[in-house]
Amino acid sequence: MRLFKTFDDLTEAELVAHQMRAKGIMIHIANRNTRNLGAIGAGPLNVGLWVVLDDQYEDARLLYENPEHVVFDPLTEDQMRQLTAQAENARGMMIQRILNVLMITITSGLLLWVGLTVWQ
Repeated sequence: MRLFKTFDDLTEAELVAHQMRAKGIMIHIANRNTRNLGAIGAGPLNVGLWVVLDDQYEDARLLYENPEHVVFDPLTEDQMRQLTAQAENARGMMIQRILNVLMITITSGLLLWVGLTVWQ
C-alpha cells in the first residue's frame, strides 16, 4: 500500500478515489473521519489517498494525469469487494487476539493478586 496523494478537501479526495475505482484501481481514503478534529488539534489536517496494491501505483499516477489512461491490470468491483472483506476479517481477528491476550493478562494478574493476598 502506497500513499498516492494528500488532499486538503475530503470531497476532492473522494472524487479522485471514485474515478480510480471506476477504472479498477483499489483505493483507500485515510483520515476520512478524523480530519474534522484537525481544527482543534486532535487529528490530521489532510486526507490521504492510498493505492492499496503497489502494482497499481503507476497506473494511478498515469490515470490522475490523464483520465483517458487505460489501466494495465484493473480489478473488477467484485475483486475489490473481496479484498475489502478480507482486510476487515483480518482486522477483526487481530482485535479479537488482542482482547484475548488482554483478558488473560488481567485474569492472571487478578489471580496472582488474590493468591498473594490469601497466603500472607
